[in-house]
Amino acid sequence: MTEGMLHALVFSDMDGTFLADDKSVPQINWMALDVLSEHGIGFVPCTGRAWLTLPKRLVQHPSVQLIVETNGASIIDVRTGDKVFSLPMHKASVLSLFERVEDAACTFDIFSEGKVLTNRRRFERIRGFGIDEGNLKWLSQSRHTLDMSTRAIIHRCSPIDKVAMFFPMSFDRSMVTRAVDRDRTLIWTVGHPQNLEITNAHATKGNALKWVCNRLGVAVSHTMSFGDSANDRDMLIESAVGIAMPNGTLPLKDVSDQVASLDNNHGGVGDYILRSLQG
Repeated sequence: MTEGMLHALVFSDMDGTFLADDKSVPQINWMALDVLSEHGIGFVPCTGRAWLTLPKRLVQHPSVQLIVETNGASIIDVRTGDKVFSLPMHKASVLSLFERVEDAACTFDIFSEGKVLTNRRRFERIRGFGIDEGNLKWLSQSRHTLDMSTRAIIHRCSPIDKVAMFFPMSFDRSMVTRAVDRDRTLIWTVGHPQNLEITNAHATKGNALKWVCNRLGVAVSHTMSFGDSANDRDMLIESAVGIAMPNGTLPLKDVSDQVASLDNNHGGVGDYILRSLQG
């Protein structure tokens, strides 16, 4: 990306990429967003999160118009609050998936309409899974824990954008991945070493990137993207320049064009953007 590329887009994953491990935004990343806005370059958060759990200052930043949430299952126009794109899961598939893991030691978190809903007693198991305190605190804060059965939550939610499961390291995730692989309407990916994220089979960050470019009239050849884990793979491949974080997974680095100089805790995204614009 050069200074003359005024009609361009920057796509970035959030956790482990744009956000530090404590879920804060490094100051250099805020500086980069301000500079992008000054140059007329859009910034598109691309996250596995529900969009209402993102920092409000980020959602309200002038460089941000669209947010890709739930790994590409939904796209929100934050200036109107409208959902402009949606690829929900079939409720029957979600129920079938839950039946496979009902007695297993894992959470079953349902993403719908910008929120994450989960059964209270089932979610409380997460405290024994060995997840680090920082992520455990954020996960607890971002969930709406309900005193109703998981089946009742599934029936209540419409649409269902994503299901996330967290589990201990000893969990046999193949029991889930095999079930998802047999259902051609679903796809699974990983956003954390101890989770699986399941969405509509066509919901990927890479497909969302292409949709956003088409909506905003920006050529894919004028995009760059940042990520750190498996659910960012398609996005890094589809963008003109895909940058992996140094704290990211080795498989992601293997498909990236470049690796950022600084990790997520030191504003690697902002540092890369500012250096690119100066160049």
